Amino acid sequence: MKETALFSSTDVSSSKDRVGCCSHYLECSNEGSCIVPDRDYAQTCSYRKNLETGKILFGKRSQYFDEALYADFQKRAAALDEAHLSALLGILNYFFNTKRGSSRALFYSKEEYRSLADIGFFHIESSIDVLSSIVVHRCNVKALKEACGDRLQDATQWALASRKETDQEANKPAIRREELEEWVLSHDRDALEKLCFGLVVLSLDPFPASFTLQEWFWDNKYGDYPLSLPDDDPRFLKQKG
Repeated sequence: MKETALFSSTDVSSSKDRVGCCSHYLECSNEGSCIVPDRDYAQTCSYRKNLETGKILFGKRSQYFDEALYADFQKRAAALDEAHLSALLGILNYFFNTKRGSSRALFYSKEEYRSLADIGFFHIESSIDVLSSIVVHRCNVKALKEACGDRLQDATQWALASRKETDQEANKPAIRREELEEWVLSHDRDALEKLCFGLVVLSLDPFPASFTLQEWFWDNKYGDYPLSLPDDDPRFLKQKG
């Protein structure tokens, strides 16, 4: 998602008490002005100055909100059955809540995702060419070795032969992680297919379309949306954030 500067440089204060915005940011956005009764505290809010100049960054009064697109999302969602609607809200909860600020991520493939992508809620990519570098770089060494299977010895011999004489660890017999990654990506299609099986990359439309979709999500979310995610897969390295 394209990042948008929420606060202009003139709003920045050197005070350690200065805040970007408070928990009332959406209410203030809907009103078009700061609603915080504590005026001393309100003076520390950078977003208040944006509101005073008519720059509303959140909610349906925002310059980024597209009313026609919102109505279109509403119409598309109304035609979904419970399974597809639940799948959609689960994905949007991931992007707008669990990993807020992200717009592209790895997921386990589900039948509903393809249909939702066809409808236009997000995009889906499932080719090995797209998945390969994402998946391989996230896999731990054990998973990479297991994917290589009987070809692990070939990979090790290739790695040893490829090392430069100036490499201080050139004579160490074990294959290194970066060598294993390069081997899988360049020489072992079978290993790649094993690692990428059952995975897809989902992505949102760029900002500001995603802003309107986020508004639709907050208006229609209900309950919890448990997802089985690659983030929790023991094959993968833990992701920061």
